[in-house]
Order: sequence, then structure tokens, then C-alpha cells
Amino acid sequence: MELYQLKYFLCAARYENISKAAQVLRVTQPSVSKAIMALEKELQTELFVRSGKRIVLSYAGRTLRDRMMPVIAEMDDIFGDLHRLEDKKTIKLNLISANLLMSEAIARFRALEPDVNFVVTDRKEKRDWDLTICSSLPELSYSHGTALLEEEICLACAGNSRLAGRKEISLEELKDETFVLLLPGTVMREIADRRFRELGFIPRTGVECDALPMVWGLVEQNAGVALWPRYSWGKHGNVHLVRLQEGGFTRTLYMLKKEKELSAEAERFAAFTVDWMKQLDRNREI
Repeated sequence: MELYQLKYFLCAARYENISKAAQVLRVTQPSVSKAIMALEKELQTELFVRSGKRIVLSYAGRTLRDRMMPVIAEMDDIFGDLHRLEDKKTIKLNLISANLLMSEAIARFRALEPDVNFVVTDRKEKRDWDLTICSSLPELSYSHGTALLEEEICLACAGNSRLAGRKEISLEELKDETFVLLLPGTVMREIADRRFRELGFIPRTGVECDALPMVWGLVEQNAGVALWPRYSWGKHGNVHLVRLQEGGFTRTLYMLKKEKELSAEAERFAAFTVDWMKQLDRNREI
């Protein structure tokens, strides 16, 4: 089994089309077909069900795809890291939370130290990083992490909605509103579900998704309201934030450091981030 065969297979699995895979890989169509057939012969199973020019993943094909995608992604990361070994000014940053907020921190830091490069990922399963930014429930903490910010979670609505002129609102007033929520398993969803349960509030859910841009887009288009961390999701042009009267909607941002010694650049960025977060104007108007 060759690495290129797996990559050809994954590309074909993504598009379910040999010609498109060959085009993306910049190889000939027979090369992709032969690689897949060799893989099927070695595994002694069909990876695709073929119907004319169209191919559809078999059960075995779906299993192989799901198992190999994270493996190949990690291998690509390793190869990339090897190419960067000589560049001691590269900081590997894993952003599980606060992508928009940290983009500002990175920009400000690079204005001070333009020779420092960043490799930014957002994968929970990734282990090869210098610093990770993540979030936690208010009462939980990371013993090996640094608390950066405890931020209020507000209600977000479109700037042209009936709620846009409000500074504060109660959940009782939101019983007829459609909510856009992240999928279960995220810190934000856990905070929402638990606080709603405590307050006896059942939201009318319109959309559940695992993509923040989808949440932002639906709120901006007045397709629903959402819970919105005050700082780390940033402000969008057509989004208005309203405080929840009941309170208790908060989360804490943490910075975790890798166990082995950090580079001097990573240590400086870590210290810069801690100081910068402290200087955020927590009393500014929403």
C-alpha cells in the first residue's frame, strides 16, 4: 500500500468522480484508476460501486475514508513541520475557540515582530502545537492552563430586527424567537442547554450546525437569534448584541502550553496575549 494510492483514493472519494480527482491531483485519469484498483486488490474489497462514469463509495470505502482522512492530514502536518524545522521563528497555534479574537492578537503581535510566522489550526485532535486557545464552562478550569478571559455571552440579533434597539432582554420575551444553536458537544451548546434547563426555558430551535460562519450568516440575515460570546466572536456589520437579564451565561477562555520547552518567540507571544486580553475594555458598550 503506497501513500499516493491513499491520497488518490481520498480525492476520488471526495468528488466521487475519477476525472475530477485526476484534474485536482494534476495526474492522468488512468493513474487514479490504477491506484484505486491496486488498493482494492491489496485490500481484497471494492471501495467504490461503479455506475457508468459515476462512482459511489461502498461501505468499505466509507470506512477507509473516515479512518484515513485524519491520518493523512496528520502526516501532511508532519511533513510541513519538517520543512519548517530550520525556521525557529514559527509559532504553531491551535485555535479551538476565539478565532476572530486571536486573529487580532496575531496581527498586533506581528506588527511588533514581523519576522515571526504562525501556523494556525483549529482541530481538537491535533497534538503538535505550541499554544492552544480553548474555552471552558465557568466552574471548570485547566490546571495546566492560563485563564485569559471570562466573557459574557449575549443574545445576538440582526441589526434590523425588532430586538435591535434593546440593551437588555429576558428569556421570557424570547419564547417566540427562532434560535440558531451550535451542535451538542461544544462548550457553547453545553452552556446554553444547562442554563436554559436551570431557568425552565425551552428555545424554539430553527437551525443546529457546527460551523460558526453559518451561525453568523443566519443571524445577520435575520433568520434567527443566537447566543454570542461578547468578545471572541467579534462584531459583524448587521449584528446587534443584547444582554440577557437572567445572567449566568459566561464562558472562560484558556491558553494551554505544550509540555516541552517553548521557543522564545512563542513565550513572548503567550505573554503578549495574556496582557492584551487583560486590557480589553470589559465595560465598553455592547
